[in-house]
Amino acid sequence: MTTDDHDPDAATLAQAAAVFRLLSSPVRLHLAWLLSTREHSVTELAERVGASLPTVSRHLATMQRAGQVRSRPRDRHRLYTAADPGLLAVVRHVIPHPPHHRPPHPGPPAATETDGRDRTEVGTETETDGRGTEVAAERTGDG
Repeated sequence: MTTDDHDPDAATLAQAAAVFRLLSSPVRLHLAWLLSTREHSVTELAERVGASLPTVSRHLATMQRAGQVRSRPRDRHRLYTAADPGLLAVVRHVIPHPPHHRPPHPGPPAATETDGRDRTEVGTETETDGRGTEVAAERTGDG
């Protein structure tokens, strides 16, 4: 076991579980996603998540009490943003990006890479499955 390899203590695990409970509501998860991009007013957030202003306000208050959201006054409104970049990383990790924002598939390994197989005998080809989706298919050759 290295010094970097340690189990978290009970208090740390309880705190992490509380954050996951906070995000267990689809509305709060959506709010966390939106607040990870920029500041929003309650009105904007309510429109984006499809919930009433009082419902969004209650969720924001819950998230603020948990220390995950902060707000600031602006004119006659309040703007909300995420308070914890670590939470944003979790939310961004568990919610898939839209297809046009996903990094391209790396494809088959380059011929210079080695995985123990001779590239002259085994390779990959792209085929289309019955739904029109490209899939990699392994082929073997005689040489």
